[in-house]
Parts: sequence; C-alpha cells; structure tokens
Amino acid sequence: MAAGTLIALPVLPVTVDAVGHAPAGALAVAAFLDLLPSALGFVIRGYAVTRLPMSVSAAALYLVPPARSSSLSGGLRRCPTSSN
Repeated sequence: MAAGTLIALPVLPVTVDAVGHAPAGALAVAAFLDLLPSALGFVIRGYAVTRLPMSVSAAALYLVPPARSSSLSGGLRRCPTSSN
C-alpha cells in the first residue's frame, strides 16, 4: 500500500485540480463506484469468511479470475483487429 501511495504522489497536484473542476455528477459516480463495488465486496467477503469454513471461502476466490477473463475475452472477440 505504501508503494502504491509513493507511485501516485507525482500526480497528486493534477488530481486535486481535476477534482476541483469536476462536475458534481462525475464526483457522485466516482464515489458510488468506490463505495458500492469495492467496499461492499470486502464487507461481503469478510462476512463469508467469518461464517463459512476456511476451505470453502478460500475456494471461492478461484471463481473470480475465470469470470473476469471470460467477460474480457467475450469483448475482445467482438473487436476488430488492426490486421483486417
């Protein structure tokens, strides 16, 4: 986490300026995307880890990459290639 913070420090002035000029709707969407998918996902996973056996909750982690990669590959198949 500290390494990510150090890498992001050079763009901090630009980010502060962009947030200052961003419309309220864009900031609301960014806050929504920050809170709902990421924070809620961590809360649900934490709840599941406390209620399920460790082997079941750990096995559920293996379901994420296939779901993500299949959705990405479906989108890539529909994209035209530069060689066509």
